[in-house]
Amino acid sequence: MPTILSLIKLAILSARKRAQLLFLLAVMAGLISSITLTPSVLLMEDIQDTVADAGEGQLNEASLIEMFADGIGTLTGGYIAFLVTIGALIPFWARASSPLHIQPWDGDRSAYARRAVLSFVHLLTATALSLLVLIILLLFTGAIGAALGGPNSFLIIVVITAMIWANILFSATANIAIIAASTDRKLPFAVAFSHIRLFMRPAVGSLAVFLFLSLIIENIFGSVIHGLVDGKNSAMLTSFVRGAIAFLSTALHISVLENIPALSSRARQD
Repeated sequence: MPTILSLIKLAILSARKRAQLLFLLAVMAGLISSITLTPSVLLMEDIQDTVADAGEGQLNEASLIEMFADGIGTLTGGYIAFLVTIGALIPFWARASSPLHIQPWDGDRSAYARRAVLSFVHLLTATALSLLVLIILLLFTGAIGAALGGPNSFLIIVVITAMIWANILFSATANIAIIAASTDRKLPFAVAFSHIRLFMRPAVGSLAVFLFLSLIIENIFGSVIHGLVDGKNSAMLTSFVRGAIAFLSTALHISVLENIPALSSRARQD
């Protein structure tokens, strides 16, 4: 089985061969995100500023929960729009990076729509399962904390780590299902999960690398943007970078999966 590093190298080589398409799709993802994500970014910045400006003991948990509750519609709508954007664009890259040499633009409007809808559903499923795991872990943490007489730092770290890896695993599973959707095949999420567990280390490990690098790059750009502009312009540029980088990390991971022949062929045959 190929190593994570070798697969990442192959994915980067694939991206270089189709650099213009990848750049175009990433820019489109960024532009759409600069519209759909900006309200959410502005809201989160307002919450962060409120927390930072509040004196010690002046902002209690109830106030913070109320602030999130008031903006839950904005945050949810922005994130769903973000998933729609990625879901609509990523099938083009999945087709372009396929070893079957299929054209990204082949098909009529109904084919485009079907691939986009299936991709969005898979991404939404990954998000829903990640939230379910989070709820279960929080309940578990609360129960253990109550038994121990208070929150335990080690337990909190374990829960956060488990949540991160669960999200990466479900996201990798969604990308497998998207590969199938890009070739007009319906691959149930559960079946995609059964496939990816056979190639857990390269499939999940490579996505973890891409997400870690994305976080670093996003933070660097975010610091530069906040140093140059502020207000709504800053939020729009931040949203653009976030959308473009999220698309790039997803696209590169799909290229990694395409370079695991036993895995990508399973996805297309079911």
